[in-house]
Formats: sequence, C-alpha cells, structure tokens
Amino acid sequence: MQCVIKTHLSKLKNKLLKYFPPSHDIRSNNMWILNPFLPCENHELSLLNESQLLELSSDKLLEQSFNTKNLNQFWISLRNEYPNLYEEALKKLVPFATTYLCESGFSTLTTIKTKARNKLDVEPTMRISFTNSIEAQIDSLVKQHQDQGSH
Repeated sequence: MQCVIKTHLSKLKNKLLKYFPPSHDIRSNNMWILNPFLPCENHELSLLNESQLLELSSDKLLEQSFNTKNLNQFWISLRNEYPNLYEEALKKLVPFATTYLCESGFSTLTTIKTKARNKLDVEPTMRISFTNSIEAQIDSLVKQHQDQGSH
C-alpha cells in the first residue's frame, strides 16, 4: 500500500510540475514582496528600487510594523516613504485581491440565489455584501472633489 501511495504522489508531483513549471513561478523574483526583511537574490529591480529595498530591510521599526500588519496594509503604509517599491508590490498584489473579490462575489451569489429565491433581484443584495468588505476611502474622495463654481 505504501508503494502505491508513493507512486501516486510521484506521478502527481510530475503532473503538477508539467502544468506549473518552476520557471513560470511568479514568486521566484518577487519574494521581496512577501517578506522584504528576508535576504533573497534574483529580484529584478532597478538600481533605485534595490537601494530602497536595502534601506527598507534594515529598518527595525518597519520590520515590527510588518509583523503586526497584514501584507496589503504593510505595503499601503509605505506608499509615501517608498513610492517606487509600493508601486512594484502593488502591481503584483492587486490581481490576487481582485480575483478574491470575484470569487467571493460568486460565492455570495450562489448563497443568495437558491431555488426558493431564484426570482429575486440580486443586485442590491450583492452591492451590500461587497460594500461591507471594502473600506471606503472618504478622505481621498473628498480631496479629489472639485467644488462647483457659481454661475
């Protein structure tokens, strides 16, 4: 029995490597995003970004902040201090957040739309379920608002 399991796992590993080869792993050159305080090589950053990453990784206060915040909150907190690294990290992190929202929206829809409620208009219910999970940036919206002049 143990031999059968080993063979199965070996075949499974080979199939996974066929579909997901290590050379196409987006994490390979982007481990600095997941933890900028671990030493890693092979990140394809510009010289400016590399020096900023070195500066960031040696900051003990930021390391404490990294340990207390989730990954997205940490990078958002660096928007003003390290704008170039923030932009690079955001390019890699945003697709996962939007995929998550899409998947959670579909899950919510399947929960709302049951056989008993299949004629229900789901748009208002979906809107409410999404607004509960997304935090509004009121200050940013107010700053962008342009007052309307008098006639």
